[in-house]
Amino acid sequence: MRHKIVLLVIMIFLLSLFFPQCSRAPKQRTLILNKIKKVAKLATVKFVIKKVVVGKKEKRLAFFIQLKDATFLAYTKAFIEAGIDLNKIEPDDIKVDNKQVELKLPPVEVVNFSYPPEEMKPDMQYTENKFLNKFKLSDIESFYRMAEAEIRAYVNHLGIKEAAETKTRVFMEKLLKQMGFEEIYIHFKSSNKPLMIYDPDVFQDKD
Repeated sequence: MRHKIVLLVIMIFLLSLFFPQCSRAPKQRTLILNKIKKVAKLATVKFVIKKVVVGKKEKRLAFFIQLKDATFLAYTKAFIEAGIDLNKIEPDDIKVDNKQVELKLPPVEVVNFSYPPEEMKPDMQYTENKFLNKFKLSDIESFYRMAEAEIRAYVNHLGIKEAAETKTRVFMEKLLKQMGFEEIYIHFKSSNKPLMIYDPDVFQDKD
């Protein structure tokens, strides 16, 4: 009987060591999740892309008289903001083991893209209308649409994804170290979706 009592005491002692760790892990995950979501907007990178827009307009009279080409040049800027939507993190994406934590973060995505008209500045020294061959507003709008299409097409090749992941990793490691974790492992979920998807038909000249 005494042996059974001793064995029972040992089992209770071992369980008391084990269960506090088990019960603490969900609380730590919840704490980490809440902490991350409070600062979710900080994990972003911003890029400014300068784009020179060059256009030319050819025109003929009576199908055989070639007029002088009209030329157009403008300096423009596009603004891109990319980052990790930390609000998409789920509890299962966080694994805690004492002073060790492992995070699986959502993939990088473009959260904002703008190509504002106020940043479209024609170079009047280069831009030149010719006699009987002048630019219409629709011509200039077409140049800008094509320039925007080119910017959107190359967004996936500008290193934006890598820059956003690097900034997010540094930011999260600093945050988790402040919470007392010593071993930190951060992974990013893979995605076959490009950073920016666009329909080329939207940018085609409708004239």
